[in-house]
Amino acid sequence: MSRFVLLCCLLLLAGCKPVPAPPPVGNPSAPGWEIRYNAALALAHRGAPAFADPATLEVMTELLDEKQQLSNFRLTRKDGSVVANPPAARMCLLGGLTA
Repeated sequence: MSRFVLLCCLLLLAGCKPVPAPPPVGNPSAPGWEIRYNAALALAHRGAPAFADPATLEVMTELLDEKQQLSNFRLTRKDGSVVANPPAARMCLLGGLTA
């Protein structure tokens, strides 16, 4: 029985291939975007009145844009190619949604 389970697991793993990361779409945000995002998230977590400021809402709108985050969060592979980092981009989106 255990050999059968092991064989099934090996067959399943043999068919599983990692999904290639997509290339970044567009240009990354202006320098300092990490600091702006953290400041906006801190205001949102605290429920600060300054969160209603139009500039802060603009930063939050950018933070919740998935395409923009895929272009902000990039990985450079060993061969020199640059690809998007979907897990990091989506964690940023989740942080904005929970705030």
